Amino acid sequence: MPYRSLADFLEDLAHSGSLLRIDQEFQPRWEVAAATAELSRRGNQANLFANISDCQAAVVTNLLASPQHVLRALAAKSLDEVAGRVGEFLQQNDSRGWLRRMVGSDEAALRWQPKLVKSGLCQQTVRLGDDVDLRQLPLLTAWTADVGPSISLAPLITISANSEQSAACGYDLLVLDRMRLAVFWQLPDVAARQFEEYRRQAKPMPVAIALGGDPSLRLITSCSLTREFDGLVWSGMLRGQPLDVVRGKTIDLRVPADADVVIEGVIDPSEPFALCGPLGSETGYARMPTRAPVIHVRAITQRANPILPLYIPGLAGGELPAMRAAMERICLPLVQAMIPDLVDLHRPGLGGDDGLTVVSIDKLYAAQALHVAHACWSWPPLMHAKVLIVVDAAVNVRDLSQVWSAVATSVAPGRDTPIVNGAISLLDHAAPTPLVGGKLLLDATTKLPGEHSRAWPEKNSLPDDVLQSVRAQLKLS
Repeated sequence: MPYRSLADFLEDLAHSGSLLRIDQEFQPRWEVAAATAELSRRGNQANLFANISDCQAAVVTNLLASPQHVLRALAAKSLDEVAGRVGEFLQQNDSRGWLRRMVGSDEAALRWQPKLVKSGLCQQTVRLGDDVDLRQLPLLTAWTADVGPSISLAPLITISANSEQSAACGYDLLVLDRMRLAVFWQLPDVAARQFEEYRRQAKPMPVAIALGGDPSLRLITSCSLTREFDGLVWSGMLRGQPLDVVRGKTIDLRVPADADVVIEGVIDPSEPFALCGPLGSETGYARMPTRAPVIHVRAITQRANPILPLYIPGLAGGELPAMRAAMERICLPLVQAMIPDLVDLHRPGLGGDDGLTVVSIDKLYAAQALHVAHACWSWPPLMHAKVLIVVDAAVNVRDLSQVWSAVATSVAPGRDTPIVNGAISLLDHAAPTPLVGGKLLLDATTKLPGEHSRAWPEKNSLPDDVLQSVRAQLKLS
């Protein structure tokens, strides 16, 4: 059964010996991040900081720092089981309807739509107006370059100005003062597109940030592969049961009923963006100062004893690698629905999600690698892939020694290394200018006639019958 609350999930982790409770007092400025960094080198347990200075709420870091934690969060025995749910979901109707189903706008997805309930634990305590103070929450300042406390990969809930279509994706937020947050998004993020709808209509855009609750929502909203779709629907599908939601106290949005803390606010489209930063990022470098829309907080609602699951960006050995690996496997049917030639995909997290991407294909025709690269760059979740390596299906995309061996032996510089200009991530500080820059393809596939004027050599191999005979003689399984 899915978890109804973060506290239930933590209790389960504690019983399995996967939760470390820390009762000493820690400062949210640097100390929690430093402690998490040290603990991450010693294991992948979740860390519950029960005593944060001048704050009533507790903090948990590295919540989903291992594959076992992820499987517990999804109430599943294997990632293949969860990926099978996604594949089955996509195959329910014709392929043209897959996008419509994933965003929950046709009958096939109704069973995963959030369920509206009258009340929720997330509204046990309500602060409005002058009682709102973001500084009372244990929000972290992780790195020395950070200009203030922030929330990384915060589940941001938005809704279209033209329809009832909602979205829930993870974004970085910077605390500006007691009642204002800056949100860092970039086109073509769905929230940014929805903001343009409100701007054209000169209407304030309602937003909500949901922290805590069922850990499946945190897993979904941390994944850039699902940014196009409603994380609330995704969460319901992956947990096998719709999320309960309640109406916001000050905005016309539905928020997870069992969240620990919900921050409600609006963005005024007539207001100039604020210059914000620097701020630590998943690349391991500080995000350069940039202009970002401002959320004016109207309400903070919470459970009686909230626990905030907070992510520390760019932390070596943190929880993002485990979440990334899980979501790659779970979302593979979705990626293949968009790019049929793709066999597998891996983003090892070097330089963040967009720094390096490896995909494999079953090579059938000349220039297929280039075709797949352009398909990847045209799909919003992969459009910022900076270095894209395409390998043959026989290469394990998660074994970087195999990947770089294929690059070293099968890439001819010049012919197999085209550079294209296009949209790049705002986090790419190496680009000469922001937003637009170069992206590199490394075609490490076997070359077919039309791509290579010489015969391609056969790879070293041994006969299967000889290998089996030798294993039997050596009594090897």
